[in-house]
Amino acid sequence: MKRLLSALAALFICLLLLPLPAGAVARADLRLNIVPVQGENDQLILEVDLTVANGSPDQFISNVELVYDNHTIASQPEIYGSSDLFLRTQPLGISYSTTYNDFPITLYYIDFDGAAMENTYYVAVGGQYAEPELSFTRTASAMDEQGKIQLSYTLRNDGDMPLANLRISDSAVSGDEVATLDYLEVGHSKTFTQSLTVTKTVESKPQVSYTVSGGSARVYQLSLEPLTLTPSNPKLALTLKSDLNSILSSDRATLTLNISNEGNIPFTSVTISDESLGKIAEGISMEVGKVNTYTKIVNPTKTTSYRFTAVATDASGKSYSFSSDPLTIEVLPAESPAPAGQLELEVTAGQTSLDAPGEVSFSMVVRNTGQDSMEQLTISDGRGNVLTRTSTLEPGVQVFNISISADETTSFTFLAEALQPDGQPVQAASAPLEILVNAPQLTDTPQSLSPEPSSIPVNSGTTGFSPWLLVLFIFLILLIIACIVVLVILQVRSRRRRQAEEAEDFITSTVYTTPDFSPPDSYGYVEPDEDARAEISRFASQYSPRKADPAPPRPAVPEPQEAEEDDEPTVYKARAQQPRREPRTRQDYRPKG
Repeated sequence: MKRLLSALAALFICLLLLPLPAGAVARADLRLNIVPVQGENDQLILEVDLTVANGSPDQFISNVELVYDNHTIASQPEIYGSSDLFLRTQPLGISYSTTYNDFPITLYYIDFDGAAMENTYYVAVGGQYAEPELSFTRTASAMDEQGKIQLSYTLRNDGDMPLANLRISDSAVSGDEVATLDYLEVGHSKTFTQSLTVTKTVESKPQVSYTVSGGSARVYQLSLEPLTLTPSNPKLALTLKSDLNSILSSDRATLTLNISNEGNIPFTSVTISDESLGKIAEGISMEVGKVNTYTKIVNPTKTTSYRFTAVATDASGKSYSFSSDPLTIEVLPAESPAPAGQLELEVTAGQTSLDAPGEVSFSMVVRNTGQDSMEQLTISDGRGNVLTRTSTLEPGVQVFNISISADETTSFTFLAEALQPDGQPVQAASAPLEILVNAPQLTDTPQSLSPEPSSIPVNSGTTGFSPWLLVLFIFLILLIIACIVVLVILQVRSRRRRQAEEAEDFITSTVYTTPDFSPPDSYGYVEPDEDARAEISRFASQYSPRKADPAPPRPAVPEPQEAEEDDEPTVYKARAQQPRREPRTRQDYRPKG
């Protein structure tokens, strides 16, 4: 029996390893179109179109059965690949006119490869099929400098029934049609891509139309929000302003540049420069919609015209150039009367470098060097933003503390303005203060990167362990632990020895030998005296578990010879209560033979 099973298993494995015939497929693409109809006596009957969409004519599925409520309502022995079959079921036993709910129909069959398959379909009477659920999305890539863009459309069947006759259209695509799809199974998705070259502004309005596979002829449509596609438009807007349009040769003016990306292409690197001032900023990234502001303090000796230029590079490496409108600052001649000024402004910053954007505190010292009070004092940031104001400035010094938010590296030049008693305006500007954000503060003297060794005074109160003290402390701890272990072991061994001695009960008998005894050459028996034999017998009877056998008759022995005098008794020890062992007596020392 075992050999037969092994042979069958080997045959089965060989059959599995056999390659499929050329052109054969493993699984059938079986599609159903179920239409409920009204039969005799208002009985519900199903008309089913079965289609095997793949496979070769020599392949077939077998044992096809349609089952409702555990009853076979239609069957077919075989259906060959790439063929159609129409089945009309038996009456389902329910009323056609009173049934409006979906009910399940189960299809059983044996596939091309012999696998048992089972699929369940839900049928609605009167065309009341459940609404399909189709997910439709669109994504657009970034437009390059040639105006090329790629649109991606994704369809996903999230409902309970397969979809058919899917068609995607978009107004931005030539001919409107993007793609078509005959069939989309439940839970499956499909993505289509479309490349466009945008030469003018167009709107993308995607739409998909579809029907339910095996359902009614109703066409469903789904649309997406429109997306405006514009051609490539690289544009940087530069606006240049100055706080003073005319100055003396010894005065300074603050130039302010606002640069914004008003196009639809981001720039990875922007360099700002002026013909007379050189580079203002470089390596700036400008995303779409981003705005940056830069200031520059100038002290021209003659009337000068400034024009800032920005050279921008996009992600593809292409460069663009943008310029601001020219700005002229007039330098007044030396003989021209300069406005009277009795106002001084000195500004110091709490810190000139920030690790991150934050608040910077400024201390502003305003001096009225005149003899009269000034009115309407205002302090601004040099860009037209008033930071503080006061109605009266008395002669002398007055201090103002102001905090300003710094988001990036900025140079601040503050301006103080007031009116003299005669109404003549006076003003004073501070020295420029540059605040660095996200950059280390630079110093003239280079700092050493390696820390200097620090010394600890002897009696400074600093505590700590040197490595040798730590090793010595660990060694002492281990030595103490070893001593404790040895003491414990000795204590245990002493206790065991004491218990063993207490458990042993020895019997001691004393035998006195005759003083003049001398053993003969034949090692004969020495006759003990009567008192010694009585003592031995008494101890033997007391500690023996049974009475000793009577001693055998003693043989005659020669007279003992005179022995050396021995005052010390001979002591014999024996363990008490020894099982299966007779206590020793004098007879045990009798020589054998």
